[in-house]
Amino acid sequence: MLEKVDTGNIIAVKYFPIFPTDDVESLLLRTYDFQLVLFYEIVGKILNGENLPLSSENWDRKPFSRKEFNELIKITSEMDKNEIERRIRATNYQQFKPTIQIDDYIFEFKGLSEDAK
Repeated sequence: MLEKVDTGNIIAVKYFPIFPTDDVESLLLRTYDFQLVLFYEIVGKILNGENLPLSSENWDRKPFSRKEFNELIKITSEMDKNEIERRIRATNYQQFKPTIQIDDYIFEFKGLSEDAK
């Protein structure tokens, strides 16, 4: 394990499907399920005295910073509908909400209107 987050060797990876209807909440729940399965697999190896595996996977990018996430939640009038929908889907979860700023006012996404559903 290294001091810096997401920089050490990757010992194992579990892939799972991402569906068009997924949002942050459904992905988190599925992630937790697969993390638990992987945890039991790795702990089983440790308890059996086996060496930890070493995945051929590498870190492709550095982790998102809070500053980058704060930029991702911003919606602007220049964005097309597809980009706005992608950002809402990627960032709308619990206390995190996409926002639009007009002058000194910040508006927060609350959900789709009845007409849009």
